[in-house]
Amino acid sequence: MELHDFLKALRTYIWFIVLLTVLAAVSAWVVSAFMMVPHYRSTTMVVIRKGYYSSNFDMHDALFDSGSITLFTKIAESDTVASKVIGELNLNMNSERFKKLIDISADYQTGVLDVSVETSQAELSMKIIEAYIRALQAEAESLFPNVTVHTIDAPKYPEKPSGPIIPLNVGLSALGGILAGMLLAVLFSVREQTKSDLSVLEKFPGLFVLGFMPRIIGKNKPFIFLSGDTAGEAVRMTGANLQYLTERENIKTVLISSPHPAEGKTTVAVNLAATMVGLGRRILIIDCSGGKPSFLTNGSAGAADGVYTVGNVSDTGFDIAAAPRDENGIAYAKMRQFLETFENGYDLIFLDCPPVMTSADTLLLSRFVKHMVLVVDYRALAFNVLHACIRRLNSINVAVLGVIVNRMPQKKLVVRTPKHAYRSRR
Repeated sequence: MELHDFLKALRTYIWFIVLLTVLAAVSAWVVSAFMMVPHYRSTTMVVIRKGYYSSNFDMHDALFDSGSITLFTKIAESDTVASKVIGELNLNMNSERFKKLIDISADYQTGVLDVSVETSQAELSMKIIEAYIRALQAEAESLFPNVTVHTIDAPKYPEKPSGPIIPLNVGLSALGGILAGMLLAVLFSVREQTKSDLSVLEKFPGLFVLGFMPRIIGKNKPFIFLSGDTAGEAVRMTGANLQYLTERENIKTVLISSPHPAEGKTTVAVNLAATMVGLGRRILIIDCSGGKPSFLTNGSAGAADGVYTVGNVSDTGFDIAAAPRDENGIAYAKMRQFLETFENGYDLIFLDCPPVMTSADTLLLSRFVKHMVLVVDYRALAFNVLHACIRRLNSINVAVLGVIVNRMPQKKLVVRTPKHAYRSRR
């Protein structure tokens, strides 16, 4: 997805992004304010010192070596200290649960232990941390008689809860809502642009839908649809629409291409030619494919000095030829003269071209022919594909006469009149 597509998706679904952001923020506020239990944290700072307890403390008496600090940190985190606090306060919990309430971190530069206790009750947090200091003092003295625990920063009663932090929760939830909304907006836009649906055509109000070609399933499916059933009638109506446009604009040559390969443009070109011959028009198809024209293998036309002669390929009455070629492919230097040679002999010339999005030949041919019919496979009918193709053609001043939807399921076939109104059977 390109940047302008991304920005367009955000503009299209901005209401959804705002709604999701507001819902996320309000939900976070409700949960934080009314459903989450407040937590109160009481903290203290202690240091292990040499010598017996004294109110006068000198940092020179502290144990700074990492081994001693590590040892006393392990003692502070031990089950023995936890059990003493639980027994003193008669707490209904085991040592493992108690240690989850305690957070201990050691500063190896100063030897200071930061201790904090967080519970759902302010008074309980205060009692636990006071009892914890006493239990740590007792355990340290029992193991090392010449070592005491000195409190640097006495525990304070937590006046305000430490969590949940409502503004933080609301802000993070709102940010999450924005990001989720943007992601969903992009996904919705991509789905909308890539889904195969006739409603895609309604997004191009200036694009004339010439008609629909049927999708035929089976081993003996015909290449040319001239029967009197719905498929044949749809093909004839498509040909009539194209004749209406070309006669009105006095157009003699038309490029027939598709956005991507294998969308059936050659089948469409042949059916249009056969239909318009039936309407009394003289039609020539020029094969401008990148490789060797396929009809040459059938002996329909020969080659002389790089210019292929015209040959009749069926009893339907239209002719077919190949574009002049050289060792590099199509000989564009001879192409203009080639077209001028045949324009007077035919009412309409179709140039069966390679796909617009994958070949430079079609863009180079547009120097001589400025009108195109786009053939799009119904199964690949997507907004982003059609939009990119039309935008490329507009950049080289090629007028798109209309689009033909190929391989349309017969139950959805639409018989169009030369009116510009779009309609379909649902």
